[in-house]
Amino acid sequence: MFSPRWRKNTSVIERLLSEPNEYSFFQTVRLLERALLVNNSTRELQTRIQTIGGFAPPTSEILQFRTKPSLSFPESDVVSIDGNLTDSSVRFCRVQTNFLSIAGSSGVLPYHYTEFILQRLKLKDSALAQFLDLFNHRLISLFYQANTKYNLALEPERKQLKNQRSTLTTTPNHIILGMIGMGTAGLAKRLKFKDETLLFYSGLLTHKVRSAQGLKQMLADYFQLPVKIEQFIGQWQDLLPDFCTRIASKAMPLGQNARLAQSAMLGSRGWIAQGKIRIVLGPLTKAQFYQFAPGTKALGAMNDMVRFYLGLEHDYDFVIEVNRADLPNKIQLSNAASPILGWNTWLSSNTKNTSGNKQKTLKITVSAK
Repeated sequence: MFSPRWRKNTSVIERLLSEPNEYSFFQTVRLLERALLVNNSTRELQTRIQTIGGFAPPTSEILQFRTKPSLSFPESDVVSIDGNLTDSSVRFCRVQTNFLSIAGSSGVLPYHYTEFILQRLKLKDSALAQFLDLFNHRLISLFYQANTKYNLALEPERKQLKNQRSTLTTTPNHIILGMIGMGTAGLAKRLKFKDETLLFYSGLLTHKVRSAQGLKQMLADYFQLPVKIEQFIGQWQDLLPDFCTRIASKAMPLGQNARLAQSAMLGSRGWIAQGKIRIVLGPLTKAQFYQFAPGTKALGAMNDMVRFYLGLEHDYDFVIEVNRADLPNKIQLSNAASPILGWNTWLSSNTKNTSGNKQKTLKITVSAK
């Protein structure tokens, strides 16, 4: 919730350290683990630190858990966090929690153990509390590890933070990729966008019937562009020789497809309107216009995504809408926006650029091949 004392540029970690009781346990551990691994990602220390819940000694793990010995009702999951995450030399943080304690109001030990611990803490003696925290740390670590194992989003994220070979090797991801036809290793890393993208759109990709609305939703969400799908775009297609009409001859006495009103037709090609769609992008801004220029990575990624969704049985083309005012009136020689004939370069005319021409929306057909 917004607080007046928060700055507009206050990071999530700063908020977490200042008010840890406002965050759940799982979100706290996720944020701290991510922050510590990112801080140590460029140093040799990153190879020595370990995530929690593994088989490494507790001293090498990036988080150390301890519990609050109390008989009162716990008001939050997390009590306090000790550690300066802004310092890159910090190797771990100490997190004090209110649950999964051997002692305490919800612990398995009798209450007089908790009372004895509180008495010793008043005398500045924390030996027994620290001894029990050895077991508490392991219990809490395994509790978080169990939650991560069956969370479809956290397990790939943790592997990616540890710079492991691939985030697609997890069991849930492998199952989802298999459902959309990408479950084998030979099909991986062939598209011009990350395979992880298909996991998010697996609900659309598992439908046997491909729809224009599904394609529009996927493209508009991934590329953050206004997208329109025009259906039933007609085109001439050559007919196979077996479908053409042939009059009887010596080589073919019975002819071929020569029955009127049944199989006879004129010509060797036909106008087909159900096998092609048109993908209209825009109106685009000037930056987006150059981003989807012919030969760019963005246009290639969109072409692969459309082909993967439609399959090989449908044709399509791209049309980009852009305002005339966003196009240059003169040729600009620069690496960022190199002149391309038919794209952002053309011959001038004697017609003056009136305000009506500047407000005009141009439609430019672009090829992704």
